[in-house]
Amino acid sequence: MQPETYRPWISEDRESHLTDLAVLESLADGSKTPFGIAGGRHRVSTVRVQCHYLKRLGYVNQTSIDTYSLTANGVRAIEEHDRFETEYVRLGEELKLDYEHVTALGELLNAETIIEINKQFFKTNAVSYETTDSTLHDIESIRDGRLERLTIEFPRFEPLTHQLAHTVRTFCGHHPFPDANHRTGTHIADILASKQGHDLFSLIQEDAMGITRAVETSKILRGLCSNVRNSVDYLWMKDELFYHWDRYFRDLLYDVTPAKRVHTQTGDCQYDNLTSNERVSLLYRFAIRELDEMRAFFEEDEID
Repeated sequence: MQPETYRPWISEDRESHLTDLAVLESLADGSKTPFGIAGGRHRVSTVRVQCHYLKRLGYVNQTSIDTYSLTANGVRAIEEHDRFETEYVRLGEELKLDYEHVTALGELLNAETIIEINKQFFKTNAVSYETTDSTLHDIESIRDGRLERLTIEFPRFEPLTHQLAHTVRTFCGHHPFPDANHRTGTHIADILASKQGHDLFSLIQEDAMGITRAVETSKILRGLCSNVRNSVDYLWMKDELFYHWDRYFRDLLYDVTPAKRVHTQTGDCQYDNLTSNERVSLLYRFAIRELDEMRAFFEEDEID
C-alpha cells in the first residue's frame, strides 16, 4: 500500500485505529458521535477525520455539529466492499481533488513545533509580546487538546486557502497561547503555502495595511463568534471568521477580489466568485461601507 498523506496515522500504528469499514459498521445501529464510534478504545480525532471524508464521499450524513449517520451509499458499501482497499476507502481514486492543497505536512504540525514557533515570538525583541513572570512557563506547558486536534484533523482535503484560513482561525479564535496567536497562525500558514510554491510571508509584508486591517477585523469577529472560543467541537466550523481569512488569503495568493455588480435598472447588487455563505457574509460588509459613503456624502452636502 502506498504511503498515506490523507491518513498519516495508518502507517504509524494501523492496529490502534478503526478502518473506514469499521466506522461505517459502527453506524449501522444508529447515529453516533466520533467519541461514540471510538468506544474508548481508539483515537477520537482520527475517527472524526474519517467521518469528514466519508461524509464528503456520500457514505455518511452529518446530523448535528459532531454526529453522523449512514446514508444509503454507506449501507451498500458495507454490503459490497467494492470501494475499499484493506477495509479503507480508496481516497486517491474517489476524491479527485483538482485544486491546490497540502497533504504532506511532515514535522510541521505537531505540538512541539507549534509551541516553539510561538516561543520565538516571545523571545524576539522585534515584536511585542504581553508578558508576566509565568509567560514562558505558560507557553512551554501548553499541551492543549486543540493542538492535537489541529495536527491530526488538519483538513487535508480542502483547497489551500481554506487550509490557511482554518489554521489562522484556530489560533486567533481559540487563543491557546498568552499572546501572538495571530502571528503564530500566519507563520504556520506561510509554511503551508510554501509547500505549494507561494511566498506568503513576502506577500503579507507587501500588504502591511491589508494585514493590519485583517487582524483588527479578525479580533472583532472573534468577539462575535462565541462558538470558536467556547468549544473545540467547532474547531473546523466555517463561520464568518473563517470566511474572513479565506477571502484574505484568496485575494492575496490569487488576486481574486469579490466583484460587486449593480443592475442598471433595479439597482440590485450581485457578487461574483462567491459561495452562498460568502455571499451572505459580504452583504452586511458592503452595506456598512455604502452606509458610511452615504453619511459622508450628506455631511459634505450640509457643509456646502
